Amino acid sequence: MNQLPPGLRPSLYIRDDDYLLSYMYGNFITLTNLTHSDIEKIIKTGLSPLYISVHSLDKGIRRKLFGLKKDDRGPDYLKILDKAGIETHIQIVLVPGINDGLSLINTLRELEGVYKNILSIGIVPVGITGYNKNIEIGAVNQDKAKETIKIVDEFRSCTKGIKLSGNTCVSDEFFLLAGNNFPSKKYYGDYYQIENGIGKSRDFLEEVKNFFKPVKLDNLLQDCTLKGIPSTGRKKILIITSEYGLAVIRNALDIIYKNISGKNDKLREHGIPVNILAIKNRFLGGNIKITGLLSGKDIIDGILQLTAVAKTHNFKNIIVPDCILNSDFLTIDGYTARDIKKTVQGIRFIPEKGPDMVKAILDLQ
Repeated sequence: MNQLPPGLRPSLYIRDDDYLLSYMYGNFITLTNLTHSDIEKIIKTGLSPLYISVHSLDKGIRRKLFGLKKDDRGPDYLKILDKAGIETHIQIVLVPGINDGLSLINTLRELEGVYKNILSIGIVPVGITGYNKNIEIGAVNQDKAKETIKIVDEFRSCTKGIKLSGNTCVSDEFFLLAGNNFPSKKYYGDYYQIENGIGKSRDFLEEVKNFFKPVKLDNLLQDCTLKGIPSTGRKKILIITSEYGLAVIRNALDIIYKNISGKNDKLREHGIPVNILAIKNRFLGGNIKITGLLSGKDIIDGILQLTAVAKTHNFKNIIVPDCILNSDFLTIDGYTARDIKKTVQGIRFIPEKGPDMVKAILDLQ
């Protein structure tokens, strides 16, 4: 589906099935556009593991989801690769009313029963932008999220003892949509699909927790000049995130508060004046609520609106996660970090890692 607005950089409109990019960078491919010669090359050169979007193994459902008008060789090619020892990571994009419920159960059972070299299965909800024109595609709601979590939990329980079982997971969005807490780190097995948003939030929160384990932190806090920890009138910290990111940042702040309580008199007395600004993705619209797809314009507009309402710019630091930038340091709508920093003073980009967040909040770097 083409769900992007017009006028973006050309590379965003490319929908490829490049198995080299799958092997090198973890791009998901469908196998539907490959030839038998391509499959032979993959096997001959031992390109493993590959990342494959399956969605379903039912011919009718696959035809609908992939929009195929020719023979679907995807499942056949997957079997050939599997028998040749090529390992794969499988993605299922869940579309309510099409490949959910019983269809998902059947897909999981067949993947587990027929294929021997699947390393992980990740289920993610379909993303729908405001530019989607396919009326058959609907968003995952709370009930569907809960149902899907239950289906995957039952599958894991029934296949317990098989390594694939512990690496079959739903993405973080399902827990957010269901209103559930993120499961423990054990749920995510080897975190094979963390870049696909599966376990990323739990990993981030674990990093925040682990930051407070070293004994040296006590000395670090005692020596802290507390430039970011104000008494009355001192400037605050603003964290930029997305609608989905809001719950994760709140959880991270709870961990930080619990760990610094009692370790520093000034911290205990004044607390940490952190504000969170959850930016709504107006650029893409729909149900796109992850941080990495926030546009530069939405972020700039959000900051300016907030400071206009407050009638003053009273933030010492405005923390923006660098996951909004691609490898060319551009947002999805072509803004640079410099463009965003021009908005107001104090904007700083940090890696989307727990320790970097803690240090930025406590002003320890």
